[in-house]
Amino acid sequence: MSITEWRNAFALGASFGVCIGEMKALEFLTAKGVVSRDVSRKWIHILTGPLYLLCWYLFDDSESAKYWACMVPLAMTLKVGAVGAGLLKDPNFVNSMSRSGRASELLLGPFTYGSIFVASTLLYWRHSPGGILSMLLLCVGDGFAGFLGHKFGPALGRLPHNKTKSWVGTLSFIGLSIPTILGYLQLFNKWGWLNYSVETNWKSVAAVVSVAAAVESLPWGDWDNVIVFATSLFLTKFL
Repeated sequence: MSITEWRNAFALGASFGVCIGEMKALEFLTAKGVVSRDVSRKWIHILTGPLYLLCWYLFDDSESAKYWACMVPLAMTLKVGAVGAGLLKDPNFVNSMSRSGRASELLLGPFTYGSIFVASTLLYWRHSPGGILSMLLLCVGDGFAGFLGHKFGPALGRLPHNKTKSWVGTLSFIGLSIPTILGYLQLFNKWGWLNYSVETNWKSVAAVVSVAAAVESLPWGDWDNVIVFATSLFLTKFL
């Protein structure tokens, strides 16, 4: 193996360690009853993608690096598919990632989430502000909208056009996504992957996030991951 291959192999192993370690920690906490299934599921949704994006720094600058990196979400997505289809048994995995405890549920949101990250790694590797924004919205925006909306939404008011969503959820989507996205864009600038002025374009980022939050608040059912990602990716064409 060349030096490049050794570095990317190490980066792949480290990335697996970070992402799987986070998921295993939440599986353990769920199995021990420290956190509920819903809390675990949402924190996996929120954390896994952003941690994976940070791991991109470990890979080298060769064209092959994105193919090494995409093995992380690909392997995890294949496991989700295998467990969801009943080909592989992993009760703790199911309990930490599903709403109901049914393995088949993994074939909806979790499988879609992973598939989006595989495709986005190959298509938007390091150099696409729109790709980075859309991936983070899927994790942070959609994740916190569900997590905080479920926890505090009933007490503080439901949305008039969708009683399953709340003002807390929508405002969390906006308020937590914007600083996270701007922080990542600035970090990617620092690492030399982007030439994107955060100071000049923050209002455009905020506008995309706000429209995506409005779209997320609509009753899409199990398709919300795809709809939010596709909407934000389309809107970023105008940044």
